[in-house]
Amino acid sequence: MNIQLNPSVLVQIVLSLVTGCSSYASEFGSPQHPLIHTKANTYQKAVGEEATLWCNPQNLGNYVVLWKKDDQDILTAGKMMVKPDTRLSLVDYNLRIQNIQPHDGGQYTCYISTDGPVISVTHDLQILVPPSITPEPSDGQYTVKRGRRVALKCTATGNPAPSVEWTKKDGRLPSDEIKTVGDSLIIHSISKTDAGVYICSAQNGIGQAARAEINLQVLYPPEIELETNKVHTGENKEAHLTCIVEGNPPPQVKWYKGASMLTDSPAVSFTSAYNRHTLILRNIRSGLDFGNYSCIAENTMGTFKKHIEVHGRPTSPVFRSKPNTSKEKTYMLTWSVDSYSPIEEHRLLYRKIKPYHGPMDSTKFPTGEGDWTNVIIPGDLSNMGFTHLRSYKISGLEDDSEYECLVQARNKFGWSEPSRLFTFYTTRPAPLASDLEWKHMLNQAAQTKLPFSIQILISLLLALTQLLR
Repeated sequence: MNIQLNPSVLVQIVLSLVTGCSSYASEFGSPQHPLIHTKANTYQKAVGEEATLWCNPQNLGNYVVLWKKDDQDILTAGKMMVKPDTRLSLVDYNLRIQNIQPHDGGQYTCYISTDGPVISVTHDLQILVPPSITPEPSDGQYTVKRGRRVALKCTATGNPAPSVEWTKKDGRLPSDEIKTVGDSLIIHSISKTDAGVYICSAQNGIGQAARAEINLQVLYPPEIELETNKVHTGENKEAHLTCIVEGNPPPQVKWYKGASMLTDSPAVSFTSAYNRHTLILRNIRSGLDFGNYSCIAENTMGTFKKHIEVHGRPTSPVFRSKPNTSKEKTYMLTWSVDSYSPIEEHRLLYRKIKPYHGPMDSTKFPTGEGDWTNVIIPGDLSNMGFTHLRSYKISGLEDDSEYECLVQARNKFGWSEPSRLFTFYTTRPAPLASDLEWKHMLNQAAQTKLPFSIQILISLLLALTQLLR
């Protein structure tokens, strides 16, 4: 017949026997007191390894050695295993633990049960656990509105306690706006550029580093940039109007002309590629299709609108002349302008610039000496091309001077925007032959060492000649 006893009951029986033996030993005397030679120690073991915790009792006599874990679980009594765990065994009263698991960590005490002072030694078994890390929330998805304070957090475990580092995938952390507190990354005021995948890495020197990702989404209202706010086209031509739209959630984009929303038709179509939204107008009709169009973007965070004008006016003229000229009092200006319709006239404005002779100063610029001269120049109504080239000769200019000018062009739809300011120069007059002769005489006088009074007289005569020209 097999009789199974509860481990705690079995321990009580053993302890009763020990107490009786101890009383007997006390009655007849014991030559030496029991003791434990082993000193307390800290054992560090990784999961799966083996550890032997030493006790090494001496002068044991009839006393019994017991092992406890965390001063609660009785593991052994004498040579008997109390805890039913096949990984535990005794080697001369030393406790051996095989295939160590994380829950095996704790305080292990070997003590001798006596009726006097406690004789014991306690060891600390620390289980070395590789790091693991979990994002919060566990799915790694974090969404926040722009401008809010954000605390990204990852929970790291392991033994020793892991250290946590933060990086950003495909980019750098916004270092001027963040700080780390424990396992958290704090961004004080989130912006749309802070969106992306953040990586938290944990390491403690045991095994490989662990990592987790948090995908940070930043919600913000729509924003619109225009390729241009004015689109130049012509009758029976096409016009492409493009809005570059950003926002999160991705905005819905609609196009309007005035108060009327546009829809697909033979004359109107729409294209979208990532954040570029384009309205295509075909077979432009001057009386109906020229005007202001609106690009409107909307998401749950708000609405934004920008306007684009479709027109048939000429583009802003571009000067093709060189700034310098070999002429003294004239200058030949040349410019080009693009227009689908013939140019009816040009308006040219020019004036002389007053030079600045003071110290070098970036805030000082040449200024105009007088009013603008306004010249209306006829266009070429027979030119049905797109690029229109025009030249005009300005006369009556001053020698050795600097001028600035601008030009506009007009077709049947109106005036273009003014060109950029253009600067040109006239040359100083060439010296007369008589001037060259006087200079030659002066040089000869200097070389032949004529009296100084004669050299002065020649110089005065040369200056008088210049004034009388």
